Amino acid sequence: MKRLLLSIPLFLAVVPCMAAEGFGELTKTFEIEPGQKVRLHLPVADLRLEVADGNQIKADLLVSCRWLQECAEVLSDIDLVSSSTSRRFVVELKGLSKWESAKVEVEGTLVVPRTADLELEIGVGDLKIYGVERNLRVDMGVGKVKIWQPPASIKAISLEVNVGEAVILGLAEDVSNRRPFLVGSEVFWDKGTGDARIEVEVGVGEVSLWFE
Repeated sequence: MKRLLLSIPLFLAVVPCMAAEGFGELTKTFEIEPGQKVRLHLPVADLRLEVADGNQIKADLLVSCRWLQECAEVLSDIDLVSSSTSRRFVVELKGLSKWESAKVEVEGTLVVPRTADLELEIGVGDLKIYGVERNLRVDMGVGKVKIWQPPASIKAISLEVNVGEAVILGLAEDVSNRRPFLVGSEVFWDKGTGDARIEVEVGVGEVSLWFE
């Protein structure tokens, strides 16, 4: 049985939603243990993800409503919460039902430790990822994933889109491409000299990776 560790945010600052303006700021910092994998779960998000030295996850998000009538009630329930085991640190955006997710926009920046393996689960969104050096897995329902990546740390890449386009740019050699059922796209490459693996799966949308 896994031992559940209670995680306490190091810093929390939430600016309450102003119903007339229809937005609120959500800023949090979490500290992970060495060797923990980081898992991020957000039902809706337009995010920029970066890596940095150290052992902290830093979130700086703006949450806004498309319809102002129920904004205060919806935003008052939203929070970033964490849970942890000895091997994994999980951060989730809580307080949104599926129906409410269609009325809310979440955008901002997440900074994660450079040395941590990453897993991201996004329902609907636009995700930009810069310079990961460890294993990365992304599962997205609908949206776009764009990755800018130095090649030295990468061993293999797998990009899959059920309906849409996947592409790897900036490689001198050919990559393996498939077009399942004519509407999907799969791209594979496994000739890197590093240790990290990148895997991205999108239901409907686009995935692109640029080697810098």
